[in-house]
Parts: sequence; structure tokens; C-alpha cells
Amino acid sequence: MEKLLRLFDQLSKYRVPEYENFPEIDLYMDQVLTYIDKYMPSYLDQNNKLTASMINNYVKDKVIEAPISKKYDKQSLASLIIIANLKRVLPINDIKVILTDQNETIESLYNAYEKTLNDVTFQMATDAKSIIESTDEQRQDLKMLALRLALDASIKSYIAHVILQSDLLALSSVEDSHKDKKQKKKKTKNRPKRSMTCLN
Repeated sequence: MEKLLRLFDQLSKYRVPEYENFPEIDLYMDQVLTYIDKYMPSYLDQNNKLTASMINNYVKDKVIEAPISKKYDKQSLASLIIIANLKRVLPINDIKVILTDQNETIESLYNAYEKTLNDVTFQMATDAKSIIESTDEQRQDLKMLALRLALDASIKSYIAHVILQSDLLALSSVEDSHKDKKQKKKKTKNRPKRSMTCLN
């Protein structure tokens, strides 16, 4: 039980680096792996950590941008940290939908991801800790708690998959594009006309 409580305490304090704190210089592959590994949560086992071959496949499948002169920039670091955290619960094609949204920059996406991660980890750790503290240290109770957490994760993961593979995102993207065009037309229409002066 103490081990679980320590885990939830660590989880509530887990943070990823802010985008503005990423290295200003681009990194080679081994530097990228070291940097990302430093910020991965302790609960990830060796089988779930990023490898050089994984990153090469992400580049090949256009999930992340190709490195320039074998060096990866801030945007790539941000994308890889998101991938490392999500690949346990979402297929890579779903993560690609998130990362390749043309209406959002990687920086703004990462900032939203960071805030959401902080909120979710803190809330989930707090909720799980309260459940643990109210659970008897009996094998059956712990087994049911594990079942409950697994089902919760499975259902939420499936819902996320359905959303990302549905037409809703495409429709939303088209609507946003139409809104932008309308706003531009309105600005152009309301712009005062220049007065033409005759030259003698």
C-alpha cells in the first residue's frame, strides 16, 4: 500500500519542461533520447521508452518533421515528448492526427498539452490516493481497484480514438477555415476606400 501511495505522490508532482525552456540549440539523436528520458515519468518501463528506430519511423511516417543535418529542433522535442506520453494509450495514427493539425502550431499544442497534463495528473493522483486510503489492504479490494482503473483507462482511450478518427475534426477544421475567410472579407469590406487625387 505504501508503494502505491508513493507512486501517486510522484504522479501528482510529475511535470514536463515548458516549451520556452527547451534547448535553444538543435540536438542530435543521442542527445534527444537523453533529454526526453530525463523527463519521462518513473512508471514507464523500458519497453515503453522511445528508441532511435522509433523516432526514425515517426519521421518516415511524417508524424514529426525530418531532422535538418541530423539535428532535431524544439518542435521535434515537443512532439516526441507528447508521443512518449501518449503511445501507451493511443495508436500512433491517432497521435499523428493530434500533431499534424494544420490550424495549430506545435508550440501552442504543446502548451495546451502541458497544462492539461498537469491538471490531469494532479487530479487523478489525488482521486486515486483517496480511493487507496479508503480501501482495505485486502487482495480482493486491490484487485477490484486495479480493474476499475483499467476499465476507466480503456474506455477513455477508446473515446479518444473515436474522436480522433471521426469526421468531426475535419468538419471543425473546415468551419474554422470558413470563419477566417469571412472575417478577412469583413475586414476588407469595412476598410475605408482611398480617395483618388488627380495629378496635374
